[in-house]
Amino acid sequence: METEASMSAFRAIWVAPSIILGMGMTRLFSDAITLFRSRHDVRIDWIPLVWAVCIFIWQIQYLWAIIELPAFVQKWTLFDFFILLFLSLSLFVSAALVLPDNQLKTGARLDENFLRDGRWSLIALSAWGVTAVLADLTMFDVPLLSWDVGLMSIVATAPLIYLIADKRPLRALITGSNLVLTLWAAWVLSPKSY
Repeated sequence: METEASMSAFRAIWVAPSIILGMGMTRLFSDAITLFRSRHDVRIDWIPLVWAVCIFIWQIQYLWAIIELPAFVQKWTLFDFFILLFLSLSLFVSAALVLPDNQLKTGARLDENFLRDGRWSLIALSAWGVTAVLADLTMFDVPLLSWDVGLMSIVATAPLIYLIADKRPLRALITGSNLVLTLWAAWVLSPKSY
């Protein structure tokens, strides 16, 4: 009976975070299409595109992993709701800022746009990673000194390391490494079936 009540509460609680997450996915794809339309007039840079892919992977992973949450949380609190909401909001902000939302002017450079505006998406992505660690600790009862928390801590730190780096080759290395880490971590941390 308690599991049914928990599942029912989860369905009600999950409405707002899922809408925000869906808006973030829509925004990410819309901005990618806008950038595609600008491809003849703008110098496209692969680094922001890879960060956009990483954000999309985490959006999908979040949607997939959240399915198992009612099995772990028997009683929902306002704090639990805020964690779910902030996870969705931080992924939304990250998705909304990583790529330009309007067609860039002829001669503009995506790498310059990313360094000016897109970098804020990395701060939001890092905030998402920190919140995911908090969710692991509070909602999934994962021990602080565990593989999952350690892996998510690295995921949360990678965008900040990128922001500190000042040379393009180092930023490229961090971006490529982060893509590999994101793919691996999303696979390892996700349930394989339900």
